[in-house]
Amino acid sequence: MKSFSTSPFASLSGLRVRHFLLLALLAATACTASAADPTHIVAKGMTQTVTVKRVPYTIEATQAPYKADTAANANNAKPPCGSDNGKVTPKFICTSLSITIDGKKMELPEKAFTDLSDITAFKSPSFEMGHWLVPVKGGHESAAYEVEYMFKDTKLIERGYLGRVPGLKWTKIVWQRDKY
Repeated sequence: MKSFSTSPFASLSGLRVRHFLLLALLAATACTASAADPTHIVAKGMTQTVTVKRVPYTIEATQAPYKADTAANANNAKPPCGSDNGKVTPKFICTSLSITIDGKKMELPEKAFTDLSDITAFKSPSFEMGHWLVPVKGGHESAAYEVEYMFKDTKLIERGYLGRVPGLKWTKIVWQRDKY
């Protein structure tokens, strides 16, 4: 004999859980780097603005094997992000970075990304106080880092190196800002 639930929402709640898990899986796969090919990283998805308008974005990076003696790396006066001030040798260095939000290509000078090493993930862009913020994560363990690009329209204004300080809550702080 087959029994039926007396609650009309019993099957609906199971559907909601499955729907939520599917959306979470799609969001996670759209924003993380592919472990199979660390030299080409792409994130695509939808993000929301303050006015609840959903807009598409694409972030794409290409990395090449890191060689400390190459001209591109020698032009950087400081060690690459993700090297723990030169204590850790990165495996890859960023050679190109392309960010498109709502069909508009963001302007990125080469010096704004050629010191990024071992990029591991992109976070979904956010729109705050008239600016697009695009976080990029990279490095490993003690050399892990997060930078956040700030755009006004399509022009890069600054790049901040983010950190976390333990307290009652983990608070996001900017350790250093590069103005453009």
